[in-house]
Amino acid sequence: MKNLLFLLFIVLFSQSGLAHLGGGEDRVVGGYLVEFGYAPGTPVQNEETFIALSLANNTTLQPIDVEKVLIRISDPDKLVFAGSFLPENRNVGFTYVFQAGGEHEIEAAFYKNDVILTSTKFKLAVEGMINPFILAGAAIAAIFLYLRFRSK
Repeated sequence: MKNLLFLLFIVLFSQSGLAHLGGGEDRVVGGYLVEFGYAPGTPVQNEETFIALSLANNTTLQPIDVEKVLIRISDPDKLVFAGSFLPENRNVGFTYVFQAGGEHEIEAAFYKNDVILTSTKFKLAVEGMINPFILAGAAIAAIFLYLRFRSK
């Protein structure tokens, strides 16, 4: 429900239906303007990230009706997600949970009448999480070293 309200807010309060949320980028590809936005500003591993995309005419900035948008998400090693989305109000918005930190690539292909109008790729840095066992181990090691060398 929270994500639905967030998407509704975006659609109602932005000119093309997509503001740059917490972060994002506009990219001109041919005669098209591809808008890519995400929230939060820095996506974090194992937490929800809201991703939104839309397509506009680069000259008039008028939104373009597309039938579907194919999204592919890759980490440096492999494809981690692929799916087709049907736009609502000329925008595609969805939540995704990145399973690993590091740089990811988001590829979007916009279709109309089963023909690709345009496609492009965006880079997205995802903040990794530190394993709590590593932190606990480092704390224990620091205490041990302190106690060992304090007595000398």
